[in-house]
Amino acid sequence: MPPRPSPFRPSTALRLLPLALLLASAAAAAQLPATETRRSFAAGYFADSAPANAWEMLQRVPGFAVVDADADVRGYAAAQGNVLVDGALPASKHESLSDLLRRIPASAVERIELIRAGEGVDMGGYALLANIVRRAQPAPTRTFAFGLLAAGDGWRTPVGEFGYARQRDERTLELAFAREAEADEDGGRGSRRRFAADGALLEAADGDLRSHAIEHRAALAWSRPLAGGRLHLDLAALQERSDESERWWPTLAGGDAERSRDTEDLREGEIGLRWLRRDGDRRITAFASSRHGRIDAAETGVDEDGEESFVEDSRRGESLAGLALEREVTGSLGLGAAAEIALNRLDGRARLRVGGIEQPLPGADVAVRERRGELAFTASWRPRGHWRLDGGLRLEASRIGHADGGERDFFYLKPRIALAWNPTPAHTLRWAVAREVGQLDFGDFVASASLADGDVAAGAVDLVPDRIWRSTLAWEWDIGDAAGLQLAWIHERIDDVIDRVVVIDADGEWLDAPGNLGSGRRDAISLDFDTSLAALGLPSLQLDASLRWQRSRVIDPVTGTSRPVSGDKPREGEIALRQVLAGGRFHWGIEAKLAESEAEYRFDRVTRDVEGSRYELFAERRWDGGWRLRAEVTAPGQSVRRERERHDGPRDGSTFDGTERRRHRAPGMLLLTLRRDIGG
Repeated sequence: MPPRPSPFRPSTALRLLPLALLLASAAAAAQLPATETRRSFAAGYFADSAPANAWEMLQRVPGFAVVDADADVRGYAAAQGNVLVDGALPASKHESLSDLLRRIPASAVERIELIRAGEGVDMGGYALLANIVRRAQPAPTRTFAFGLLAAGDGWRTPVGEFGYARQRDERTLELAFAREAEADEDGGRGSRRRFAADGALLEAADGDLRSHAIEHRAALAWSRPLAGGRLHLDLAALQERSDESERWWPTLAGGDAERSRDTEDLREGEIGLRWLRRDGDRRITAFASSRHGRIDAAETGVDEDGEESFVEDSRRGESLAGLALEREVTGSLGLGAAAEIALNRLDGRARLRVGGIEQPLPGADVAVRERRGELAFTASWRPRGHWRLDGGLRLEASRIGHADGGERDFFYLKPRIALAWNPTPAHTLRWAVAREVGQLDFGDFVASASLADGDVAAGAVDLVPDRIWRSTLAWEWDIGDAAGLQLAWIHERIDDVIDRVVVIDADGEWLDAPGNLGSGRRDAISLDFDTSLAALGLPSLQLDASLRWQRSRVIDPVTGTSRPVSGDKPREGEIALRQVLAGGRFHWGIEAKLAESEAEYRFDRVTRDVEGSRYELFAERRWDGGWRLRAEVTAPGQSVRRERERHDGPRDGSTFDGTERRRHRAPGMLLLTLRRDIGG
């Protein structure tokens, strides 16, 4: 049997974290705020750090951790993140908040509000929201950035950015164009060893792995008053090209050289409209969005069995529209109702050829349509000043149809209840229970392959959404302007867990595919902490930590035994230090992404991936006139390991066929950018 991954041993930084938490919290504990439903941070609060945009400002707000909209949750409102812009949600649930907020220059931000009690705002199940409030800005601002990314494997490519923003006569306009690049940890020099069941070495090879991606983005955001409210228009376009290649040459006599290359071209466009009107204690929101994209993927491989190729062409889209009404009935009671409709589609085609001969694949040609409608009712009640109760019920009906004429109907009830208590001005205890229905990844309906790994998967035409009962118990400590801490326990009961199952084709051959397993569970503990370390004699030094531990269990469909859900990571986290020096003219920081692991369970193999800790360092020098020079370094040498246990058939009783072990070290990269901000 292959060795199990070593147990988690915290790094030195992680061992010292509890001590840092204790010292920093004790130093700041005297600065307790009064009980507030909204807490504002004016633009002057961030002056010492000289932020470039709203994203950098939000990172300096104590006690707040950004949560992006969850694209894996069905619907628009149910998937919202925890950041508002001018009191409204972003029009898209797919664009990351970091991209959105980087388009807003710091000079355009009047203040950032932390909202606890809602005050007519749908909290969306969060105990805390951040609201970016912009100010009128008659003079436009422009941003120009040019740079070069250099990877340790010799890859070089230019990067750049242009931004324009203006707010005048209650109209706002933002434009952004960017070219970004990445050389990730999947590349590097490494080795591969294959062992027989008795441990004897069968094959040995050294390899050169490359993994690069280039992304082009364009975005427009425009808003103006309309019909007593405000209309927002968002347009976005994305093109992302990735290129991964592997070359292996034998180091034992009798071995064969192997090579593979996998390219993917994603093109995507989105339009979103949102109209928001406040009329006294009433609030009306209407929204619509449409997102469409195309993926063209191709992979070729050559090994001892000859040449193989796999191509995939898929077109997908999501369109939705809805209307939400909210009313503050009294100072302590708010009610809401909403309706939403959506249409999802996928047209996919996949082809696998071995030695020039096309191979049959279940799910090679797929056309899927989903129509969905949802009604939602919400209520918020503050019976006393230190208590808040939020509840809601969503009723969803949907129909999924396939090209062969088959259709399936679904109906879901999705209740939610959340209770928050502030025993003191600085402390909040929160308990919540909700039922959520996952958003199907329509890409799972199409056959897929990874020739470099020897994996072929059938399409999952009978896939159904997973349903989760999620319970959350959280404690939040707001330590004034100095620090904030959030500790949460999350328990999930999952029906129809989406994992890996077995599909038998027309010839009786077993194939792997995405599918539903049955019931499962997941428990997690998360810790988010941020603090200024000025009280410890370290001026302008900011510590941020985000850590998560989780354990999941599901019954394996092959062995009938309990195991983790494929892809779940037992632990993950980041710890970062940032400091501003020389009156805001010099910034530096370091971020450590902690080691993590995950496993995937297919019917004839188990694959375990382990990534070592990764370290990123940045330094930025700023000059008058809006000039900034920034260097970002991803340290080379991150260890990446893969261990694969193979069986000659199903894992429940077939012969153990040996193991494969891969190891490589990521090459690291350097990114240099020169930026100038004009106006504001």
